[in-house]
Amino acid sequence: MTAPRLRATGLRLSYDSRVVVDDVGLEVPAGHVLGVAGPNGSGKTTLLRMLSGERTPERGSVHLGDLDVTRASPRILARLLALVAQDEGVADTPLSAAEIVMLGRTPHLGPFQRAGAEDIAIVEDALRRVGALGLARRELATLSGGERQRVLIARALAQGAGTLLLDEPTNHLDIRYQHEVLGLVRDLAVGSEVAAVVVLHDLNLAARYCDTLLVLDGGRVAAYGVPDEVLVPEVIEPVYGIGTHRLDVDGVPHLAFHPAHESHGEPHEHLV
Repeated sequence: MTAPRLRATGLRLSYDSRVVVDDVGLEVPAGHVLGVAGPNGSGKTTLLRMLSGERTPERGSVHLGDLDVTRASPRILARLLALVAQDEGVADTPLSAAEIVMLGRTPHLGPFQRAGAEDIAIVEDALRRVGALGLARRELATLSGGERQRVLIARALAQGAGTLLLDEPTNHLDIRYQHEVLGLVRDLAVGSEVAAVVVLHDLNLAARYCDTLLVLDGGRVAAYGVPDEVLVPEVIEPVYGIGTHRLDVDGVPHLAFHPAHESHGEPHEHLV
């Protein structure tokens, strides 16, 4: 792995004396997608909030290159890192897609400064890169879930940030849009040297679109590595409490689940 753009070490955070994230570390270089998975309540969103600088860890550190995220001003941080949260409350906004994406230019504008020609060009380019230029004049409220996600990712790109954090970007999307959105994130990482961290529930999507996976269980790291090493029954079954059967389809791990007391053959069968 090349030098990491985003690096976290020994992260710990608790709420009301309950430890939510404990001793978590990770590294994400440019051009790389890290998937974060785990059961509900395992600390995924809390981890993302610490990575984004929204929450300060009790222990450990987060760095973007040489910059300590906890010591950076929000304005400087917003130029380097963009967060697409799970529920941003923008579905009913009267703003157009272009106006939403223009909000990404806020960290680059001075007080009372209006967007200029360069900002407009950056917004158009961001919409083009996510395949949403044709949606520029549409109100966000009129867009489908997949289209809205594209616009929100375009806003993150308009920030000029080289690191992208996404909290369950496929939530409430149908199968087609799930693949489209994650394919977009993958293409951005590879083509634009973006370092991406994506919180996902669907392990099969994670297997297809992520370079590495971090699985949390009770706030601690249960597994961390490439999908081929992480997505195995001996890791997944104790974390999720469900029987797991693995198939390899065209070289990509695919998991099937069943009640833990049932047996469905040996893992690691291969389909071509």
